Amino acid sequence: MTKDNQISAELLIHVPQPLYSVVENFWHDWCNSCEAKEINPDQGLPLSLLGKTWACSDFVARNCIRYPEIFSGLLADGFESTRTIEHYRKMVSQVVTSNSDDNSLMSALRILRQQEMMRIAWRDLNLLADLDVIFQELEDGFKFIVVVGVDINQSKIDLINSGKTPIIEEGMEDLVSRVVERKKLVATFDAKKAIAETDITACGRSQGGASNQAI
Repeated sequence: MTKDNQISAELLIHVPQPLYSVVENFWHDWCNSCEAKEINPDQGLPLSLLGKTWACSDFVARNCIRYPEIFSGLLADGFESTRTIEHYRKMVSQVVTSNSDDNSLMSALRILRQQEMMRIAWRDLNLLADLDVIFQELEDGFKFIVVVGVDINQSKIDLINSGKTPIIEEGMEDLVSRVVERKKLVATFDAKKAIAETDITACGRSQGGASNQAI
């Protein structure tokens, strides 16, 4: 255990100064979560990458904190390897065969989805794979993940639900078209329902003409 949850300077080396307090709070929460689950919070962590990734993604940070044992497992396995659709099928099959009742099965599948979204986000944020590889992993993962996007702009909602995208980025149009066609991505105005019925909700809001999106 890090003495008094002491924060290493390495954790903040790639973190913009305005976000120091955010990452520091994540670190304290991480240490407390590890202590509650009897996990060593230091465990050879790549602190500089951890701080940078937490600063970039609230989703990754909060899932590391919520599931320190899952992040430890991902770290031990390494983030460099690419998942294929066969990998996902085997993981889902193992979950299904290991859980005999519906409640435990749904809980295990939800944790698996969180794990894989966290892994893909880490790979993307740390440039461990090309964008087309990340898109392919997302598309394969979407075969057992449904993402609901929430926005106050009805035109964006209609655009996404028609299989198009308001984001101008190479490959994005094709990705959105495919996952919408397979009913793995939908957009809505109803934030309350989306949050209640999903594990991950991507919310967009307009501010000064710009669109901000968070996971």
